[in-house]
Amino acid sequence: MPTRDEVREKWKTLNKVETRKLYFIWAEHVVCMGGSRSAYWVLVGRREGRRPLGRPRRKWEDSIKMELRKM
Repeated sequence: MPTRDEVREKWKTLNKVETRKLYFIWAEHVVCMGGSRSAYWVLVGRREGRRPLGRPRRKWEDSIKMELRKM
C-alpha cells in the first residue's frame, strides 16, 4: 500500500506491520461510529434488506450455455 512521506516528499510502500496498524486504527474508529453509519455495516458485513425468494437470476454465461445445448 503506497503512502506519502511528507518529510522526504516521496512515496513509500508500507510493510505488512504498518498496514496492519493502519487497518486496526481505521477499524477501531469505525466501530466507535456505531450501527447508524454505513461504514460500520461494511466492516461488520451485514447486508441490508432481504434476498428475493425463488431461484437465483440467470447469469449471462448460463444463458449462453443453454443456447449452445439447444444447438
